[in-house]
Amino acid sequence: MGTANVDRILAKFPGLVTWHSGDRSATARKPCSSSDPVSDGLCFCQKQQDIDACFKQGVSILVVPPPLGDYARDLNPGGSAVLISDELQLAMARLNTEFFLPQWGRLPFAEDRIHPSASIHPSARLHESVVVYPHAVIGPDVVIDEQTVIGANTTLEGNITIGKRCFVKSNVFIGHSVQMGDDCRIEPQTSIGTDGFGYGSDKNGQHFAKPHFGKVILGDRVEIGCGVYVDRGTFADTTIGDGSKIDNYCHIAHNTTIGRNCMILAGFITAGSSAFGDNCLFAGRVGVNGHISVCDGVTIGPTSVITKSITRPGTYGGFPLVPYKDFIKNQASSASLYDMRKSLHKLLKESDVDT
Repeated sequence: MGTANVDRILAKFPGLVTWHSGDRSATARKPCSSSDPVSDGLCFCQKQQDIDACFKQGVSILVVPPPLGDYARDLNPGGSAVLISDELQLAMARLNTEFFLPQWGRLPFAEDRIHPSASIHPSARLHESVVVYPHAVIGPDVVIDEQTVIGANTTLEGNITIGKRCFVKSNVFIGHSVQMGDDCRIEPQTSIGTDGFGYGSDKNGQHFAKPHFGKVILGDRVEIGCGVYVDRGTFADTTIGDGSKIDNYCHIAHNTTIGRNCMILAGFITAGSSAFGDNCLFAGRVGVNGHISVCDGVTIGPTSVITKSITRPGTYGGFPLVPYKDFIKNQASSASLYDMRKSLHKLLKESDVDT
């Protein structure tokens, strides 16, 4: 784990983090949370009530929102630096990645970058800086660019291209003809490029699988969590745009198109041939019907189901899907439906109306 001093932070991230007060020579040796601050830590603090505890524990560098800058300055005992950022969560992501990113699984397993137990086809082309962990299988016509890591027991089937600085962790399956951009991360137990669920059925009820010929194409900076399944297209390609992030336990069916900079939370399941625009956010356990489209800038609340295309940006929720403010009202009302029914029945009985 590295270190971060004030001058390096300000030089690397101008505009994201700015100097406020305190010890300009302060150096942090580990990241920490404001709820559990540690000595020599780099700490990001959103709440005023946590600042005093951060200083008492001896954090080296404290990053706070601008409204808390003066408050932190006045409490600072003198040995810490106070920085400010308008985008605290973004600052946490960028700084901790730059200075403290764990190297477990990213460095060579032993002296050789390619472990002797890995099986690599003679036609595969790997940049000299690529790291391959034990028992990985790399098939024919696979091309892997510089500074990419392939984890233990991972299988790359064949005719695959993987860009620069990617991290494909252990026990991942990548099927043939997948294309992956730069700076992608794939977590364990995930499969990309499997055949989709498509069958033709005869009059006797027997089902026959349709071969899938399409690719899976991942843009740059795509990150995919554990236990995610991304099917290849039947004929067209399944695509995930630049900068999109997919949480654990999701299913992306064949011919799906996901735009740029989307956030897809755990439990997302879509049927085939659906298209999602740029900058969409899908909360946990969202289900999507097949052959629908969702425009740019849509947010879907948790446990919702999308059965029809969405053509206007906005926030939606529920099943059937409605604007989110209406969904919240409906949820609040449904909690008291039984009591409302009892009250109505009593009124009708008192009014001598046949119920």
